[in-house]
Amino acid sequence: MTSTLSESEMLSSAGFDDILYGYPLSESHMERNLELANNMADYHVMVHDGTALAVLGRHPPPQGKRLDLAYFYIRFCALRKNKKK
Repeated sequence: MTSTLSESEMLSSAGFDDILYGYPLSESHMERNLELANNMADYHVMVHDGTALAVLGRHPPPQGKRLDLAYFYIRFCALRKNKKK
């Protein structure tokens, strides 16, 4: 998992082909995210709310590619645990 696009780009250029960009998406990052998705076998992005989903909706992945979504699973588990109390 990376926390910056520069880190993702560096790992991609070093031959890594399966990266999770672990920083919430923003409109200004999408051109670089799509370029990474186009150049890698598997590229995953973090989705934390509806705003991030809307950003993805405005920027479809390159032809023949997909952006895998990683939702804050830890947050989901914490919410579920709190509901059981």
